[in-house]
Amino acid sequence: MTKSGGKKEAIEQAAIELFACKGPAGTTIKDIAMKAGVTEGALYRHYPSKEDMATALFTRELADLRLRLIAVLETDGEVRTTLRTILECLYAEYERRPYSILFILLNFQNLQGINLPGETANIYDFIIERTGDLVRALPVASNGIVPTLLTGLIIQPVLFHHYGKLPDPPLRYLDAVTAACCRLLGGGGE
Repeated sequence: MTKSGGKKEAIEQAAIELFACKGPAGTTIKDIAMKAGVTEGALYRHYPSKEDMATALFTRELADLRLRLIAVLETDGEVRTTLRTILECLYAEYERRPYSILFILLNFQNLQGINLPGETANIYDFIIERTGDLVRALPVASNGIVPTLLTGLIIQPVLFHHYGKLPDPPLRYLDAVTAACCRLLGGGGE
């Protein structure tokens, strides 16, 4: 890796962490430079503005998570197995790169204008769409709220862990969350 590549990586990691914790609006170029241990000018060599940096990093991180979830969702299986696999994928990603996942989950509203070509606007809508497909395959009536509630069940353990409301990482609650999701679906896959 070149020295410049190392600096860019440090800048991006610092930015993702700060954007996850403070939001893009609450983060300054100076904050990022200090955290990355570089000059403010170094940031501008890689990105024309903080907004461009936030957009590029959000797009990259969202695309990566989306690809991982799509790969998991492409396998056919029972509802319970599919839900458990979705949860395990998301929670493992959170353990592997917590600030990237938090950046995606906490800032999708701040970055509403970002759309991946041919893709859903944000990770919440993506999960709602995909769980909606799962719900439609079940013999239970759904008025549209079920995929939204299911998405909340899936995502909240990450946010609650981040804010200190759950002492253990979400993977520790994998079976409990899977069971709760199945109960919401009327026992689907249980």
